[in-house]
Amino acid sequence: MMIAFRGPTVKLLTTNALDEEALDLFRVLKKKGVRFEACAVAMHILKADPAGLIPEVKLVSNVFNSLIGYQNKNYAVIVIN
Repeated sequence: MMIAFRGPTVKLLTTNALDEEALDLFRVLKKKGVRFEACAVAMHILKADPAGLIPEVKLVSNVFNSLIGYQNKNYAVIVIN
């Protein structure tokens, strides 16, 4: 499973925005094989500092491109707004 964050949600992926319980959840899910990606385009537009991302989240240049790649590998997309 891969979870992609885009738009304003990227601001929620920083160490300043998450409490310890949320950080622990990211860690547990990552250990179970869940991958997390954040959109660099969204971070740039929203002036969010990529250096502040939690280490469990991978910064990708464009989440839409990433999602296309996953779809080509037969991943299903579930959009949650």
